[in-house]
Amino acid sequence: MDIKTVIVTGSDTEIGKTYIGCKIIRYIKDKNMPVRAIKPLESGNGQDAYLLAKAAEQPFPTKALWNYNLPLAPCVAAEIEKKHLPTLDQLISEINKYLINGINVLEGAGGILSPLGWNYTIVDIGKTLNAKFIVVVPNKLGSLNVVSLIDFFMKKQRLQFVILLNTQLSPNDLAQEHNLNTLKRLLPNTKIIDTNEEFQDKIISWLLR
Repeated sequence: MDIKTVIVTGSDTEIGKTYIGCKIIRYIKDKNMPVRAIKPLESGNGQDAYLLAKAAEQPFPTKALWNYNLPLAPCVAAEIEKKHLPTLDQLISEINKYLINGINVLEGAGGILSPLGWNYTIVDIGKTLNAKFIVVVPNKLGSLNVVSLIDFFMKKQRLQFVILLNTQLSPNDLAQEHNLNTLKRLLPNTKIIDTNEEFQDKIISWLLR
């Protein structure tokens, strides 16, 4: 298998990126396909990188390539903590050391346009790696607006992406009963999946196309 790279990002922080990433990684493992999990940057003493690595059952990397203590955007945390913040080129060089011939699952920090460095986001990393994007969005009231904005931006950037509505975060939200069908009517050319579906198989089929 050639190198396939997918980035799990989202509309915000704490919206289920790691949960989704781990489920996808376990599904890939169950299908006996090679998989590698990578968290380029992490702040707030998080456990995301560890959980992703555990799901992949990999010996390394088991932590983010760059870690910061404060629960802030990595570039802000690095400056306050007086720690090294990699340039985009340095970060890509480090990521490339771990990529395998198989499916590489990278997880961003924060949302799509959260600043990782002072002049790059997860979008810039994805473009450089020719990656596809899984954009996680909570399935709740307000999701129609959020998904429409994301769809507009991602298409302007000419990125390959799928929207994944995370129903697990708001199981009692009335809007979630209608959001998926409404979004499919509003955005008929965009791939939109709900976590209540068998989303792993749909995402891997899309990724391997």
